[in-house]
Amino acid sequence: MLQFDCALIRLTRPRLLARAAQFGAKRYKRQKHLKSLTPNGNRMGKADLLKDLLEKENDLEWHRQQGAADYNVRRHVLLLSAIIVEAKTPAVALVQ
Repeated sequence: MLQFDCALIRLTRPRLLARAAQFGAKRYKRQKHLKSLTPNGNRMGKADLLKDLLEKENDLEWHRQQGAADYNVRRHVLLLSAIIVEAKTPAVALVQ
């Protein structure tokens, strides 16, 4: 889990994006939101889930920095919110 802790520490995003993600994390509903981000998210282990979310977020960050027309700020905030919540959730709580 140390590699994910390091990856999370290295995340530097614009203040407005980070604040929106923190706000979104308070309203994050795992069953609803995780399904829209990664279809198999509920069946993944914590490490695989965080890896998948971080990869998708990294892709969106690249699109944001490039000023790409297909950049989706709503999805970016949702991904960051999911990363915040899932990183704080104990692995035992993820097993259903």
